[in-house]
Amino acid sequence: MNRTKFIGGSDIASILGISPWKTALDLYHEKIGNTEEIEQTEPMRWGKKLESPILSEYKERHAGSDVTASPEIVHPKYRYMVGHLDAFNNTEDVVVEIKNISRTAKQWANDSIPTYYRCQVAYYCALTQRDTAHVAILFHGSQYKELLYESDKEWEENLLMEVEKFWWHVQNRKPPAASTISDIINHGNVEDGKSIEIDDFDEKIVNLKNMIDKKNSIEEEINNIKSEIQFEMGDATEATFQGSTIATWRERKCNRLDTKKYKKSNPDLYQQFCKENSTRVFRLSL
Repeated sequence: MNRTKFIGGSDIASILGISPWKTALDLYHEKIGNTEEIEQTEPMRWGKKLESPILSEYKERHAGSDVTASPEIVHPKYRYMVGHLDAFNNTEDVVVEIKNISRTAKQWANDSIPTYYRCQVAYYCALTQRDTAHVAILFHGSQYKELLYESDKEWEENLLMEVEKFWWHVQNRKPPAASTISDIINHGNVEDGKSIEIDDFDEKIVNLKNMIDKKNSIEEEINNIKSEIQFEMGDATEATFQGSTIATWRERKCNRLDTKKYKKSNPDLYQQFCKENSTRVFRLSL
């Protein structure tokens, strides 16, 4: 499946800027083929494998209903808007979405669908023009639950508009604006030597300088007291205060590669396995 050719349900949260995993700019670079293919992780693999038993449980709990695999759903006008539904309950006329949740169960507190999943289900309802979806969830491999999504037509219409706007960026190879610092780091083009004047930051700069001064002063006090404790400990490995341990000072050994020595004795091998990395280093000068 070439995901660069369409917008799927799992893309919606990124487009709306509410995905915990990727930004709209991350998604844009995926859609234009500017990223390496994501290698499937163990949680991803097992999440896919467990969809079948979760769907089987759903079918058992809806005995008598005709639940079938759904074909690819394509918007009649915008052919790049595509939905790959997990299933469709033909008898109850509802979309069925399967979720295997392990680490983020707290996000589902009070039986509410997290917004970053809710928008995916809303997208499917918009494409199928259905009013309801059942979200069948398996929590931690042992607790099954179903939650109901009821269509919000106004929200779904706005959602499709945002998808349309995003697809314009993809078609015209014009990246959306960066929304996070990681966007700037991962996707920005650095202009070496470029300098800008930051306006309207007077109060913020003053506050920042004051906070840094306070931080430095506090850190100096902390380090002074820590040094006093270390002098008091001498050759001891543990210090207590009023019967409770407040510090330990133990020897820790580890093996490290002596890169300078290795480079000198094996220059060709060193160059073969040497990899250049670059990163932007942010430093304040206040």
